[in-house]
Amino acid sequence: MLHSLFIKNYILIDSLELELGEHLNAITGETGSGKSILIDAIGFCISGKGGAEIIKSSADSASVSLSFTNSSHLAESFSEIGIELDANEDIIITRQINKDGKKKCTVNNQPISPKALDSIVDELIIIYGQHSFSNLFKVSTHIKILDSFLQDQSIFAKLSESFKELKQIKDRIIELKITQEKTEKEADYLTHVAEELSKAKIQDNEEEELATLRTKLQQGDKQRQLIKDLLDGIRSAEISANISSMIRQMSRSSSPDLFENIHNELENAQSHIDEAENLLERLAQGESSDLSLDEIEERLFMIRGLARKYGVNPSGLNEYLKEVQTKLDQFTNCDQELSKLQKASIVAKTTYLENAKIVSKLRKDAAINIEKLVSSELSHLKMKGCDFKIDIADLSEDSITEKGFDSVKFIASTNPGTPYGSIEKIASGGEMARFMLALQVALFQNNKNLPTIIFDEIDTGIGGVVADAVGTRLKKLSDSTQVLAITHQPQVASKSTHHIVVSKIHSGLTTISSARILSTDEQIEEISRMLSGKNITDTARKAAKEMIGEVE
Repeated sequence: MLHSLFIKNYILIDSLELELGEHLNAITGETGSGKSILIDAIGFCISGKGGAEIIKSSADSASVSLSFTNSSHLAESFSEIGIELDANEDIIITRQINKDGKKKCTVNNQPISPKALDSIVDELIIIYGQHSFSNLFKVSTHIKILDSFLQDQSIFAKLSESFKELKQIKDRIIELKITQEKTEKEADYLTHVAEELSKAKIQDNEEEELATLRTKLQQGDKQRQLIKDLLDGIRSAEISANISSMIRQMSRSSSPDLFENIHNELENAQSHIDEAENLLERLAQGESSDLSLDEIEERLFMIRGLARKYGVNPSGLNEYLKEVQTKLDQFTNCDQELSKLQKASIVAKTTYLENAKIVSKLRKDAAINIEKLVSSELSHLKMKGCDFKIDIADLSEDSITEKGFDSVKFIASTNPGTPYGSIEKIASGGEMARFMLALQVALFQNNKNLPTIIFDEIDTGIGGVVADAVGTRLKKLSDSTQVLAITHQPQVASKSTHHIVVSKIHSGLTTISSARILSTDEQIEEISRMLSGKNITDTARKAAKEMIGEVE
């Protein structure tokens, strides 16, 4: 509930502090007194609409503060946008503008962005003018209004959860099919790549090792030739065989002791020669390779050619082979996963449709009740020829949402026998206002979390019994939420719980607007003025008393 507002230096308002009450607050005043300025100031505070031109000519800045009664659901909404409030403290929204056009907005002295405030402002206050009917005539909001009538709200969580699960599965199926399509086009190529690289049997770091061995082989030709020549020399000279022959001759001598020292030296010489031969053989083996230089050159050419062909480093060929094999495995496994997902999709869709059918049935039952309520309200508003319906149609399978498969639209017929159509297209301005009021009263009378609703001269162009009916329905709506109504109709003002009059005061060259709450006697005078004009008659006073007495 908006329980007070403070306006400073706003157009014709110098400084104004106004307390508002529960239920129906009527705002009246002569034409040009500044009633709309009051509502514009409220609109500026909640939406920021207006530039430096709204600042009173003698001031450097203007500001508007609105104080709302807090509640747990409002505190939770503000918490979601980063504004922490004590549930026991009022919500004070203040917006200020300087002459340079810079604006500043706070909630309980905490800065808030325009976007953040805009996201929850409809929970605080809604302003309706004669030609602005806001969300009630936006088809996109009709399903939300209808759903607010359902008693069991838990079904929506189940429906939303089943929709999300179904959507996740469908998204994964689409993703897999795209992957499968891409991979299928590459399959033959990838198979060829895998076969070619697998056949090559390239070892890790093989290219580097072969390059090192090739260099070693190229640089070691002279050394290998020397080792070969030394071996050939030892073997061709038959030194070992000659020494062995001499040792045998000395052993057969008749005086072997004579040759003992020589015998020993020759044996040692033969041993050293044999060891030298062994050492040369080992050197020769160490300088040899299983691959010839030509074979190494050929292997290097093949490895480096594959690397160039597939755009990778030679050392990365095996990793590239693994990537290719992984893609081929994905292609192989794709059909199996798709099959599983398609089965899961059937189960998820069945669950979703079960929940959607429950919601649809609840909506259709609620629609019948709402149609009766709105039609009744239209009758009270002297629109008996009008008929209101809620059109619920099935969406196509491609259009189903987390709200179900229902398309909801409010339609009406303004005269018996005329076709139904969108309200905003078939109703006149006055009818639109009454349609809107009927919908408000019917749809929101049982809602405990309604915002403050402001009606800005929606009763223009009506009078008599119609004006009286509008006043009665506004009072009924105010039983559910606080209502502010700017009105020129005494029938409406007489039904208010609190009557506020706006007046314009001229002082020298200065003109200001002011507002105050009327006492009962002052209310009688104001309604009398509305009935008879500037010259108030006793008859008008008597009629005003009777009108006020009807709601006492």
